[in-house]
Amino acid sequence: MSADTSMHSDHPTDLSRLLSAIAAAPVQPDDPLASIAQRLPELCDASSATAAIVWSPEGGGFRWQASHGVELADASPDSDFTADIVANAERVYAAGQADIFITPESSPAFDSPSDHESPDAPPHDIDDAPIRELVLFHRQLVFPIRHDQQTLAVVELFQPSRLPETSHWTLADLQQVQTQLERSIAPAKPDARPSPKIPDTAAPLAAIAATASQENPSSDEASSPDEATEEQESAPQELAAAEETVDEPDAAAQVDPIEDPIPATQPADLETNTSPPEPEPTERAIAEVASPAPIARMVQPPELQARAMRVAEVVGRSLHETEVAFDVVNELHAFFGEGRISLSIFRGQSCVVRAISNQQVFDRRSESVVAIQRLATRSATARLAIWSPEQASDLPPELTRLLDIYYEATDAQSVAFIPLIQKREPSNDPDDLAAIVRDRDASPGDVVGVLAIEGLQRPLCRDEILPMWQAVELPVVNAVANARRHNSLFLMPVWKELGHFTNLFRGHHRNKAIGITLLLAAIIAALSLVPADFKLRCEGIVQPTQRSKVYAQTEGVVDQLLVSDGQWVQQGQVLLTLSNPALSAEIADVEGKLRETRQKLKTCRLQRLLGDFKDDEQRQTNVRQCAGFEASLSKIQDQYDLLLEKQSQLQITSPADGQIVTWDMPQRLTARPVQPGQKLLTIADPKGPWELELKLADKRSGYLRDVIDEQPTATGLTADKTENATDSLKTSYVLASHPTLVREGTIREIARSADVDEDQGNIIRVYVDIGKQPADSEVRTRPGTEVIAHIHVGRSSIGYCKLYEFFDWAKRIWFKYV
Repeated sequence: MSADTSMHSDHPTDLSRLLSAIAAAPVQPDDPLASIAQRLPELCDASSATAAIVWSPEGGGFRWQASHGVELADASPDSDFTADIVANAERVYAAGQADIFITPESSPAFDSPSDHESPDAPPHDIDDAPIRELVLFHRQLVFPIRHDQQTLAVVELFQPSRLPETSHWTLADLQQVQTQLERSIAPAKPDARPSPKIPDTAAPLAAIAATASQENPSSDEASSPDEATEEQESAPQELAAAEETVDEPDAAAQVDPIEDPIPATQPADLETNTSPPEPEPTERAIAEVASPAPIARMVQPPELQARAMRVAEVVGRSLHETEVAFDVVNELHAFFGEGRISLSIFRGQSCVVRAISNQQVFDRRSESVVAIQRLATRSATARLAIWSPEQASDLPPELTRLLDIYYEATDAQSVAFIPLIQKREPSNDPDDLAAIVRDRDASPGDVVGVLAIEGLQRPLCRDEILPMWQAVELPVVNAVANARRHNSLFLMPVWKELGHFTNLFRGHHRNKAIGITLLLAAIIAALSLVPADFKLRCEGIVQPTQRSKVYAQTEGVVDQLLVSDGQWVQQGQVLLTLSNPALSAEIADVEGKLRETRQKLKTCRLQRLLGDFKDDEQRQTNVRQCAGFEASLSKIQDQYDLLLEKQSQLQITSPADGQIVTWDMPQRLTARPVQPGQKLLTIADPKGPWELELKLADKRSGYLRDVIDEQPTATGLTADKTENATDSLKTSYVLASHPTLVREGTIREIARSADVDEDQGNIIRVYVDIGKQPADSEVRTRPGTEVIAHIHVGRSSIGYCKLYEFFDWAKRIWFKYV
C-alpha cells in the first residue's frame, strides 16, 4: 500500500552531504549500473537504511543487479516477501516516478511463514527471515533511474519504520536523490555540437547573465559547490571570449531549421524564483520525449503564403465557437492535403472535440473520439506536442497505453497532437531591460485547444507538416482563442437570440413583430395572474374499507381449496386446508409414547395395590416410579395437545363475513407451500363504505402537508367551519375502466412515513373516503380497480399549476449546485 507522501517532514541531516558525495563519486560510462552500485553504501548511510537493492528490467521481469546489506541467497525466488519487493519495483517502473511503500499491520504477511504459504508449494531450505524483516518493519523507498530516455534501473532503500519522523525521507527527498543520481551517471558528451554564435543584439543579455551569476553563486544547474565556484571564476573569461568571437552572421553558412534550430536569445541564468511552477512528473516525462525541436521562422513560398492567407481569412470571419472549429479543420485539411483533422477546445482540465474535418455530425461517445480527447488533454496540460509513432520508444507508459487504445479504435497509421498556445509577443528591443524582465516573468501563454492530425493513407511527415503549420499557426490560434473568449461571456447564447429578435423590429416586419410581442406578453401575464385550482396528480386503487386478510398460522402445503374468487363466505367457514406430513408423523409418535407411558403407570399402580413388596425399600421405589410416570405422562399429554392444536390450524377459516376478493386463487394457492404469517386471501365487505389507497410521490407531499398545517384543528369548531376546513382536502378521481366518470372523495388519513414503490420510488400513502356505492349505479366498482386522482391543495396561478414540477426541478438543481 502506498504511503501518504503528502505529510511534511524535516530534511534528513545527511541529505546535502549525500548529494555532494554522489556528484564526487567516480563514473563508469560503459557500465552505468556499476556506477549506481558504487553509491549504495552512501545511500544507506545517509538515509539510515539497513539495505538497498538495484533491479534492472530484463525480459519482461526484473533481475537482482546489485545490493547492499542483503544478499540474493537470503530469500527464495518464490517467496511472498521477495514477490512483494519486486511488485513495488514494478509499480514504480510502470509509473515512471518515485514512491514510498509501507506494509500495513493487517497484511497477511505479518502472519507466520507457514500461515501464508501454500500447502502444495515445494519445500525449500532457504531462510526468508532477513527478507521478511525488511518487508514488515521497513519503509520501502523506491525510485527509478533514467538514462538516455529509458528507465535503466529501479533502486529500493529499506528505511526502518522505528526511526523518528524527522529522520524519515519524504517523496521530495527521493526525487532530489533520483535527479542527482541520473546526472552523475550521465555526464555531458565531449563531442556535443557547439552552440551557434550569438548575434550582437544579445551582448547586453550576456552581461546581465554574468552579473546575475556573480551575485547568486548557488545556481540550480551546478551539481556541487566546487563546480559552481569554477563556473563563477570562468564566467568573465567566457564573456570576454564571447565578445571577441561575436561577428556578423555568415551569409554563406546554411542552417537547417529542423536539425540546427536557432537558440533563444534569453540566457538561462535570468531565471528567478518567480518562474512558473515545476510540472507534474508525468508532464515532465512527456516534456522530455514529446517536445519538438524549435523551428526558426523561414521565408514561405508565394504559393504557400497565398494559401495561408486564404486559411486566415476563412477562420477569422466568425466568432461562433462551433463555426470557427469547423472552418479550422476543413481549411487545414485542404491546406495540408492529407489526413484527418480534429480540433479540441481546452477548458478547465480537459479537452472536448468540437469539429472533425469532412464530418458535420459525429458521436462524441465513440471510442475514437474519446481516445482523441484523452490524448489531447495530455498534450494541453503538458503544453507540448506529441508525435506518434516517431517517439513510440521514448514515450512514458501512460502515453503509450493511451496511444494503443487510440490505434485500436481508429484506422490511422500515425497521429500528431499540436497544442494551440496563444503566446505573448516579446519585445524586439535588446536595450529595453524592463521589457526583457517583463517577458521573462510573463506567463508562457494560454492553451486554447489542441489540433489532432491523423495520417490515414500514409504516415505523417513531420518535416513537411511543421513548416506549413508555422505559416497558419498565428491566425488559427487567434481565431480559436477569440471564439473561445467570446463564447465564454456570461449568457452569450441569450444575448445572441435577443439580438436576432431585435432585428425583427426593423423594416416591413415591424408591425407583425410588435403584435407577436404583445401576444406573448398577454399570455405570460395570464399565466402569472389568472388563478386556478392547484391539484396534485397521483395514482392508486379503489377497495372496500372493511377488509380482512387471511394468514397461515402454521407451515404446510395447500391441499384443498374450498372457495373461489368472488364467493360470499360466513365467519368460521373453512376456506382451504393444509397438509403437513411431518406434523402427522410427530402426532403419531407422541400418541405411541402416550400409550406406552399410560401402560407403565397402570402397571406400577397395580403392583402397589397388590402390595407384593419384600421390604420398605421396594415400596418406596414403587412410589417414586409412579410419580415419575405421572410427570412424564403430563408432559407428553401437553405436547400432544399442542400438536393437535397445530393440526386444527391446518384448516383455514374465514375471520368475518364478506366476499373473497383475491384474484386467480387456484393458480396462486394450489399445492403452494406456506409459512406461518404468510398472507393467503383477502375478504372484504363490498356493501359497506369504500376508499381510495393513493400513492403520492414523496417530493410532492410537501404541498399537501402545507395545506394541512395552515388549517386549524376541527376541535372546538362549528360544523360550518369544519366543513370549510376540509374543502381543500377533497379529491376528484376517475376509474381506469371508466375515465369519463368523475367522482369525489375526502382525505381521511395520510401515512406518517414513506414507503418504497418499485415504479415510483419513495411514496406517501393517502387514504380517501368515497362512501358506499350507489345501489342504482350502472358502474359497478371492482376491488383493486386502478384510479387516477387529483388532490385539491388550494389555488395558484395557471402557469404555476401547469409547470410546478418544472419549478420544483429548477429549485433542486439550484440548491444542489449553488
